[in-house]
Amino acid sequence: MFCFIGSVKRSIGYQLPLILDASDSKDPDFPDDKSGITFTWMCKKKEEAFPASIYVQSDSGGCWENGTYVFGGDNNVVTVFTGDFYQNSFYDFRVIVRKETRRAEFDQTVQVLIGQPPTMVIE
Repeated sequence: MFCFIGSVKRSIGYQLPLILDASDSKDPDFPDDKSGITFTWMCKKKEEAFPASIYVQSDSGGCWENGTYVFGGDNNVVTVFTGDFYQNSFYDFRVIVRKETRRAEFDQTVQVLIGQPPTMVIE
């Protein structure tokens, strides 16, 4: 059984690539076998709710305001461009990981900052 359901918050500057990485996802019963694992990525503005089904599409809503919530294909790592979003705004990203009848999801809230503030790496 998959065992993660959680969320984190992070921020990123405007007009930068935002990398979302679920490549560490695994089946705890078979941690070395990643076959059969699928990924579904979703995005919405903070004030919206995720649709009940990944197949729902409307005329508006989602990060791109065109009714699209699902993006990125069946990839364990996706990149989105923050220049497509509003500065000083919050967006929620969700990855749904499935294998057979099991499912887990992880949410991440991202604040797109005004401009491109300096970044720091701590090693």
